[in-house]
Amino acid sequence: MAPENPPRLVDHGQARRNLQDPCHTRWEETLFWVQTPRSPPSPGSPSTTLTTPEDTFMLLSLVSTLFCIPGGGSIELPMVWCTPRPQGRRILALDFLDDLNGVAVGNLGTLLVTSDGGSNWSEPGGYAGLDQNLHDVLMLDHDSILVVGESPGLFRSDDAGKTWTALANPSDDTLFSLEWAATSFLSAAGEGGQFLRSFDGGWTWSAAGSAGPGSVLEHTWLDSSTGFAAGTFVAKRTNDGGLTWTAIAGMPAQTFYTVVGFLDDGLHGVLTADLGKKFQTSDGGLTWTLDPSTGPDYPGELVQLSPSDRLLALDGEGAQVWRTTDNGMSWTELLQLPHTLGFAAFEHLPGGRMIVGSTYGDLFYSDDLGATWTNAIDNPDQGSAVPISAISFTPQGHGYAGSSPSVASNTPIWLETNDGGESWTLASPSPEVNKANAIDFRGEAWGLAVGTHPSRIAQTHDGGATWISQTLPVPSGASLQMRSLVLASDDVAFASGWSTSVSHVFRTQDRGATWQTADAGLPASAFLTDIAFPTMARGYATVAGVAGSAQLYLTLDAGDSWNPFGGPLPSFPYDLVFLDELTGLFASWNPTPGIWRTDDGGASWQQVHDQEMNLITFSDSLRGLAVPRWSNSVVEAAFTMDGGLSWETVPVPMDATAKALAAGPGGFYLGGGGTKIVRVGEPGLGFCFGSPGSGTACPCANDNDGSVPGSGCANGTFPSGARLAGIGNARVSDDSLVLAASGMTPGSTGLYFQGNTALMGGDGLTFGDGLRCVGTAVVRLQVRLSDASGASSTTLSIAAKGSAAAGQTRRYQCWYRDNSGNQPCGAGVNNFNLSNGYEVTWLP
Repeated sequence: MAPENPPRLVDHGQARRNLQDPCHTRWEETLFWVQTPRSPPSPGSPSTTLTTPEDTFMLLSLVSTLFCIPGGGSIELPMVWCTPRPQGRRILALDFLDDLNGVAVGNLGTLLVTSDGGSNWSEPGGYAGLDQNLHDVLMLDHDSILVVGESPGLFRSDDAGKTWTALANPSDDTLFSLEWAATSFLSAAGEGGQFLRSFDGGWTWSAAGSAGPGSVLEHTWLDSSTGFAAGTFVAKRTNDGGLTWTAIAGMPAQTFYTVVGFLDDGLHGVLTADLGKKFQTSDGGLTWTLDPSTGPDYPGELVQLSPSDRLLALDGEGAQVWRTTDNGMSWTELLQLPHTLGFAAFEHLPGGRMIVGSTYGDLFYSDDLGATWTNAIDNPDQGSAVPISAISFTPQGHGYAGSSPSVASNTPIWLETNDGGESWTLASPSPEVNKANAIDFRGEAWGLAVGTHPSRIAQTHDGGATWISQTLPVPSGASLQMRSLVLASDDVAFASGWSTSVSHVFRTQDRGATWQTADAGLPASAFLTDIAFPTMARGYATVAGVAGSAQLYLTLDAGDSWNPFGGPLPSFPYDLVFLDELTGLFASWNPTPGIWRTDDGGASWQQVHDQEMNLITFSDSLRGLAVPRWSNSVVEAAFTMDGGLSWETVPVPMDATAKALAAGPGGFYLGGGGTKIVRVGEPGLGFCFGSPGSGTACPCANDNDGSVPGSGCANGTFPSGARLAGIGNARVSDDSLVLAASGMTPGSTGLYFQGNTALMGGDGLTFGDGLRCVGTAVVRLQVRLSDASGASSTTLSIAAKGSAAAGQTRRYQCWYRDNSGNQPCGAGVNNFNLSNGYEVTWLP
């Protein structure tokens, strides 16, 4: 692919673009899980006056400071759940005050509330600091909620979950279970058998007797004295309100007990164990007998309707709900979610409704004793939560996400979006590709998709309206698995994969009509991990297993020949990207994990990040994101805003392995298990773009060329225009927001300024060689000098300088000199231009 200014970047079929966010109103979840409503730019007055008196200003004198990357402290990036909605983290517990009002909690601070019996769920307005895994919950009244979980373990809210207080906890260990002991006291139990009590409604807690040494996962009370506990090698009873605990007679010692429950009569109860074992009592737990009947393995939660009629939700080996009406002699499966690990929450409401919560955030309800179920969580594929393994967007925000095949149908599941990732539906038609590994678009029409489908590649020439499959030229009988795509120009594309331990590279030079092999010189038996082409002729391939190490290969003739380049690589690359012909990065997990960077075309590499990363992508030449792929939870991604020279660690609360990463509208998109797609974005939204058809036309037909979507009008150096974006915390209490502009004339002064209004409804007014997007109560923030690449950023507190207050929406823009001598509206005519506008809603 020929380099552009700034370059368009492609690897793994993931177009590295940062596009206009098409969303107009949404709830955004900012790390650490604080939501704020996001609104569109406020319409400006339709007046033809360019500025108001207070908006009039002049560019200030040159300053000698250069582009600066903020150092120290942690940053936060807004995270938006695209699918499922409102979130997709594991649900671990449910509690209802009555038939209508309930709450669900789970991993990484998950807290959802319902006021219609579970038909609809929403996240409260904000719960800063509640980011632990939450294992159990009790609603004390409409406003007061108690939850237990990871240390500090005890949390209370008295405003329906909007704010939380960590309560003093006698123990530092995780708490798993929270219950009322009649109306006498509250009890909590957890790791190591710890047992706590509260006699003042949950405000203060004290330690009672231990039910250990194993961990208590669930406990229940018959009255204020008599209780039962189940857990890891725990099956115990107390007769004194938890002061002392004794093993239940006859229970095997080394057994994993999961569920203990009683009917309202206080006599009939069930204690379930692993591998389908169950013990029953009919005398209030005085004696227990092992039921010889078989049942589902790995029971998670129990609903008991009568001594012989009960339902079990399974957790750990598949999400299923089973029912028996003959005391376990026979069982009927009522609900199954393929690809979903399990159900860890089950609630039976007084009016009869049943609700289960899954490991992928589903909340199903049934009003007919489980015969039919409805998912209250919006997920495109309600029947089979599949892992998303590839994502890509066109320049205008049309996107596709591919997955592994559905267990139920053994066919691939593909999702598509027509609103830049805001909402997703099942794609129809979809590429005939099983287990998608890569997808990429060149423009709006031409797209390719590859995966494990033997010897096939799917392509579209009408933006996905139709897809066709082609056979690639592989050896006879070889089973080909494709991994990478690079659409290098409007006609040329490359694809790579392997068959029976032999790596292959394929090339098309006629827009996909025909394909040829392009791997001469690559070692036949080594593992080709990735390819990248910064130009149509110059390409790189990373190969593992060459003499026990990894090696970079270079082609200068579009793949006709490859040769080793440089010495052995310092680690085994998994994902490779080149920002231009000289600057490249790869992510690695073995033997030395981290991110490695070259600025000499791959001759030498330097480690720039030391944590394990597998996927890496860039939205432009400066901003990139990397994530681990093999961990059970994506808890620490890495973000850069200086082209990969330095990286900040950022938490991403997505508790499933990340399998796909792409740049797209408003940020970076992560795909993972459970049909999960989340957007990790910037603290604000861009608007007022100098691109054709986006609003007000640029003053002398100098619309940008679209290579860096979301930018201002073209200038004398970059036809892509200048792009303004943000990074950091947009919080008045912890302001680390940095405004950064790229694509300006190198070595020019630029004024960052703030206003209250988006002029002309966000379309802007012509001003110099650009568009004035921001006005009303203008505040001059800072003048910065752009570096040799045309980039600069702010170094002061935006909130302090702009007197921002929580809840306020402020708009920003950068006004810069264009002294290139090649100004689009004529040299010496205006000599200045502007970036796009950027809107931020400030958090407390």
